[in-house]
Amino acid sequence: MRFSEYCVLKIECAIRNWRIEWPLRLFVMVLGALGCFGGVHAEAGSAVDAVAACRAGGVVISGGDTYPPLSWRRGDHLVGASVDMVTEILAGFGIHAKADEGGPWKRVLLRARDGEVDILLGVRKAREYEHFLVYLEPPITPSVQGVFMLKGHEFSYKDWSDLEGKSGSITLGTTFDKKFDAFAKSHLELQPVRRIEQNFFKLEKRRVDYMLAPSQPTQLYLKRFGYQDKIVAAQEPLMILEEYIAISKKSPCIQLKDEISRAMRAWIESDRFDEAMEAAFLNWFKVEGGEK
Repeated sequence: MRFSEYCVLKIECAIRNWRIEWPLRLFVMVLGALGCFGGVHAEAGSAVDAVAACRAGGVVISGGDTYPPLSWRRGDHLVGASVDMVTEILAGFGIHAKADEGGPWKRVLLRARDGEVDILLGVRKAREYEHFLVYLEPPITPSVQGVFMLKGHEFSYKDWSDLEGKSGSITLGTTFDKKFDAFAKSHLELQPVRRIEQNFFKLEKRRVDYMLAPSQPTQLYLKRFGYQDKIVAAQEPLMILEEYIAISKKSPCIQLKDEISRAMRAWIESDRFDEAMEAAFLNWFKVEGGEK
């Protein structure tokens, strides 16, 4: 590790331990107190400028509004494990972040593309996103993608070819991976809908034969909307994908991408994110789980 990198990490730890708002000039004083000014003036100035730019307009974070335990809508804003992690990491830099209400995934992506959203939660890598998003490493969690069918009208599913000749449903804006997206475009009939519960309705009315969706959130919403005994998942998953945090290329916070990535890695490697996921599950069940 370079000496300058060591200094940055020391500074980050000090700031997080204060848990208070701090003026930028204090950031420079901490650098001096840690003996980091010798040879790192440029890096210190750059870090100060990055924090100042990210703080200037207020940071908006967004994501899927039906994706517990990562993010879901409660009232007029998102809550969830990914919201908790990102807001706390930014608070460690003295940056206040506000989670908006999320919304249909395609609309959230367009807002990130246009710079109306700074940080996007729970996004998968896709070629069409690369021109307006920067993905932060490491990925935050794997996500099992399932094939769901109406109970009593199941069909044998072993691989993607079993979906051919049948009609399916997905939530608008959903992507999987390059290989499957290309396969689906050429071989499958997928009908997009705006809300996850619309997939349930179409299955129940037999307007489609299956739906493709992330397994954990879908199981939660099946229970919430009373479909847990009507819709079942195939034993074989569609695939397993990685979920990421991403920053809009139009956001000034892009200058802090390395610092945020380091802090995310610390959360994940120390199991703090697993703990946040567990707490978010309990939170969802307590408040939303009993609703219909």
